[in-house]
Amino acid sequence: MPIWLSVLLGVFGLLAAGASAVAAWKSWNIAKRAFKLESDRSAPRIQVTTRRNDDAPSLIMLEIRNVGQGIAYEIEFESSRPLPMRAFGFINSENDEELEQLRSKISVMDNGPLITGIPALAPGDSRTLMWGQFGGLYACLKDDFVRITAAYKDEARQAHESLSVVEVLSYRNHDASDNRPISKLTKEIRELKDLLRQCLTREGVVTESREARELRDDIWAERRRQQREGHRQA
Repeated sequence: MPIWLSVLLGVFGLLAAGASAVAAWKSWNIAKRAFKLESDRSAPRIQVTTRRNDDAPSLIMLEIRNVGQGIAYEIEFESSRPLPMRAFGFINSENDEELEQLRSKISVMDNGPLITGIPALAPGDSRTLMWGQFGGLYACLKDDFVRITAAYKDEARQAHESLSVVEVLSYRNHDASDNRPISKLTKEIRELKDLLRQCLTREGVVTESREARELRDDIWAERRRQQREGHRQA
């Protein structure tokens, strides 16, 4: 066999081996990314968010929720600054004296799941804390935001971390009116009651409507008729 042909065959062999190695590496890399993606999808993920209370719109709640697909174990939290607790109150202005007076009545969070942690949290499960009202929270935080880091483990005891950011400034001037159907119904019943009282009351004396008077007369007439029939039978 000519030397040049042997060299050419050797080069082709090396190229084939190199292509096989590259294909194998790509296949391994794709499989690795797919495994990591599947692991991430099945892993827990803890998030801390704020929301308003549907039953009392002026209240702002803190919600800890597992938005992942796996159970989170041994959850611990660390915040970038102390969190206020039950920070209730309203502000008419933003002068420092009023804010300081309101802030002096609010304590720092020293208990609850954000302090003591959570042993386990299933996917979709949550813990909700009553945080406060805009006035009280703004007096404590003003324009700042708080970073909350959650550290936890999955079922394989692998460690995870997730970062959440909470703030109160975005709740400025938000609609805190109570638009629940039950509240509207209660208001309408109260208005109807006041209207009926106005219609039935004249100069402080309750008057009887014509329909009620006619009904009363019919009842008394029926009773008298029954009494007369009873006397005749006797």
